[in-house]
Amino acid sequence: MNRFNVAALGMLLTLFVTLFAQPAIAADPVPLRVVVLQVAGDGDDRVAAKVAEIEGVEVRDQAWFVKQVKQRGIKTKGLMRRPKDLKWVMQGAEVTRLVFFEDEDTSYTVNLIGQNGEVSREFKMDKVSGTLDDASVDIIVKELQEDMGIAPKPVVVEETKVDVKPEQTKVEPPKVEPEPASGLYGSQNLSIEVFAKLNKRDLGVNGANGAVLTYPSQFYPGGGLNLTYLPGSSESSTGVVAGVMVGMASVAAAADPGQTAESKSLLHLEGKLLLDHRVLVPTAVGGRSAVRFDFLAGAKYTAFSVDQGALPSTSTVFVVLGASASKRALADGLTLRGRVELLPFGTWLGGAENYGESPVGYGFGAGLGGDYALSDSLGLVFGYDLSFQRTSFSGQGTQDYLDAEAFELVQGLTLGVVYAN
Repeated sequence: MNRFNVAALGMLLTLFVTLFAQPAIAADPVPLRVVVLQVAGDGDDRVAAKVAEIEGVEVRDQAWFVKQVKQRGIKTKGLMRRPKDLKWVMQGAEVTRLVFFEDEDTSYTVNLIGQNGEVSREFKMDKVSGTLDDASVDIIVKELQEDMGIAPKPVVVEETKVDVKPEQTKVEPPKVEPEPASGLYGSQNLSIEVFAKLNKRDLGVNGANGAVLTYPSQFYPGGGLNLTYLPGSSESSTGVVAGVMVGMASVAAAADPGQTAESKSLLHLEGKLLLDHRVLVPTAVGGRSAVRFDFLAGAKYTAFSVDQGALPSTSTVFVVLGASASKRALADGLTLRGRVELLPFGTWLGGAENYGESPVGYGFGAGLGGDYALSDSLGLVFGYDLSFQRTSFSGQGTQDYLDAEAFELVQGLTLGVVYAN
């Protein structure tokens, strides 16, 4: 690699460490927050007003809660039937209890939902003129206080001026678990990414007998498709990643020394199939966010096909072991991502005979990028990546290379769109 490529790799690793290394900061006290969802008439307003009178309790309405759901990339439809996604929203938004009403013909089923996304208390209340009366509101508030372990206000006896203060139950701040690291992939398990890509290839081959090939390309266009399927929960899931990329370039090369270089067409083809295990890990900053890790294992195929000329056609396959880390940063909806991969073993499938026999290679790769969520299911993706491979040959090749060493660096700039569902 030349000095530019070494410097670019150094900057990439420095940015990766800077992005995900954060100092620990003490967390602020977490308030007791209650969300009251809508019910027919003005029943939810009266319940909210009554709950707001409880000391140390903050009340939020349905509009605020829906906004929290959408910001985390989770679909609102059917949310009450998905406890795991509901848990991420409540814990990420620091909601202690959610008051949810199921509307029936002559009554309501009142559900008090805890931070684990499960119903902690359920009871029925009769309708009065199609809504809740004052007595029902008082009962709901009492049940909520008991469920949260909050004792009622002290009773003051006016005649004797003696305060009767029941023993208070200490209420610990709710434990806050991490919210999803990506606004776009909160509860989706299938994503389709279509992208355009600028590619650059640098190839060098050195023979022990002094034979040398050097080919640095200019950036050339390409495009591709990535498909990710990850069934499972928001906390942990395992699935597959498949992708293909095609690039086209014009290569100026002379078949023999002294001849005028001719323009030849180059076709760049890449394919990958990887197993992906994804987990969320809390950060040290108050536990309010998480880093999403993807652990990858599989294989990658790369081919460069040239019409004719001094630059030969080649194809390789390498084993891939990698990991990526994603985290929200800088702005709502923006997720930044860093990736590293090891190519512990690989070989040439085509073109090896030019340089020798028994090709054995290894390499590494890295990348920086991210996504920006435009909606619950649509976003923009961007990134820079590189892949370096070194391959050793033995014996004599057809182009008079002896015990050759091949070095290949492929870089790319990506911009595309992603749909997740």
